[in-house]
Amino acid sequence: MKRGALYFLLVVIFAIVAVVLSHLIRSARSERELAGDASQAISVTTMPLQTPSFIDTIAVTASLRGIHEAKVSAETGGRVIALYGEIGDFFDKEEPLLQLDSSLKSLTAQQARVAFEKAEADLARAENLLKAKSISDSELEAARLGAKAAEVAWRMAETDYKNTTVCAPFAGTLAGRFVELGEMVAPGIPVASLVDLRRLKAEFQLTEKELVATDEGDSVLGAVDALPGLVLQGTITARSLQATEGTRAFSVEATFPGMRGIASGMFLRGFILVNGTGAGFLVPREAVYGSGDEARIYIAKDGKAQARKVHGESPRGAWILVHGEDLQPGEALIVTASKAIEDGAAVSERGENQP
Repeated sequence: MKRGALYFLLVVIFAIVAVVLSHLIRSARSERELAGDASQAISVTTMPLQTPSFIDTIAVTASLRGIHEAKVSAETGGRVIALYGEIGDFFDKEEPLLQLDSSLKSLTAQQARVAFEKAEADLARAENLLKAKSISDSELEAARLGAKAAEVAWRMAETDYKNTTVCAPFAGTLAGRFVELGEMVAPGIPVASLVDLRRLKAEFQLTEKELVATDEGDSVLGAVDALPGLVLQGTITARSLQATEGTRAFSVEATFPGMRGIASGMFLRGFILVNGTGAGFLVPREAVYGSGDEARIYIAKDGKAQARKVHGESPRGAWILVHGEDLQPGEALIVTASKAIEDGAAVSERGENQP
């Protein structure tokens, strides 16, 4: 009886092991199939569909700039003894860009400090002598003025010494360098250029009618000729209320998130979205496939491309205002794809349009 129970227990154990091994084999096969599907997915870039509203557009062009750009100058003179980093490197605020020879300025600052300490000691003695009525009030005042002048001279020498280290005035990327190692630099001479591309700005010129149609906070959509498929989405942050002499144009500034690949000075073509007629979604021209009744766009959802029929108005530069019953705000519009795309195709978002 005991032997029969043992045989029965062994049979049960073998059955459990067989079931577990079968499950593991099926799981591994499924994972391989999923990995195979992922490797065949079409690489795409996307942008979210803007919330539909009654809009009109004002076409604009401008050169993109970093939110902060500056030519950094030396505030003192000297010989360049060290250059830090390379062009294209990112520097934090107050991080050194270059070093001038500071040996003589260090000695000058020490000398000024000694003179200041002596002047303070002379003032203390003068105060004691006045208490003993050994000097006049005017002599004490002269000692006070001497100590103050010595302090100012010491602080100026310290500042001149500290200025031998030229630092970044703001966080940004080193865009240019105008001096070489060993070169003599004079005060006020530019030594480097710095640009902060973490945010971008562009200045547009509008007519007076266009100006009154815009407001701070209005959306701006833009495309860069050199980077097809890249979409910039920004807002108007400043409007000049004084016309430029000679042109009668008004300056309007918009800011955008920084994006990979964009450099200061690249040319931007875009539209300011303002109140008007014609509800719809403004999308890049390259995102629309076909024409007429066959016009369609593709939405990336759950790793698949979904075709949506659209009809649109006349192209507006690099953009088209499209309408479609199935379009929803925030859906991921496929702007570019690594190869031909069709409804139901597996897709993988590259995310180049992310800040």
